[in-house]
Amino acid sequence: MSNPAFQAARAKASREKILAGALRAFVEHGFDNASLISIATTSGVSTATLFKHFPKKDDILAAAIDALAALEDDANLPKTSTFTPAQLKTIGLQYARRLDNPMMLGLIRLGILESVRHPHIGPIVSDAWRKPFMDRLSALLDQAITGGILRIPDRSVAIRQYLGLITDALLWPKLLGLGGSDAPGFRDAVVEEAIKTFLSRYAVLG
Repeated sequence: MSNPAFQAARAKASREKILAGALRAFVEHGFDNASLISIATTSGVSTATLFKHFPKKDDILAAAIDALAALEDDANLPKTSTFTPAQLKTIGLQYARRLDNPMMLGLIRLGILESVRHPHIGPIVSDAWRKPFMDRLSALLDQAITGGILRIPDRSVAIRQYLGLITDALLWPKLLGLGGSDAPGFRDAVVEEAIKTFLSRYAVLG
């Protein structure tokens, strides 16, 4: 007798293996040169299983991007009526944790490698990765500007500056093979320093 729950869990596991294996194959061989057979081999699944989930390579890439965009955060913004640094920290930590996701790292590498032949990949990945956090920051900064807490001439620049401080310390070392730091508390320290730098630039002095 079939077990629907078991079958669903098995299908989900196969799908995740394929997505992870496909990203490795895309990065190692390039999107055009990675065949579906090589993706199946890298993923550790049969070609029949691969074709059942993803008949085309474009389907795999779209699914990987959708999976990244659908990732849920593990924290919510503190409920306050006015802007606080704690809210800025929450968004920063959510963003920093997203940088640990192996699928995201694979997609970013792919976007960089394929920027010439497939320039559409980069913007799609960027939207799935950064846009949710940029939107949250935009809403938070609106509150701070209205309340006279921050003075920000260009909000889009300020948002990129804050996320960029975190990206520079946590993401680029991994992408460039420099290893980065997994020391306890390092991620929190990076976010704390980003907040100090951001507020030193934009906070309205009393």
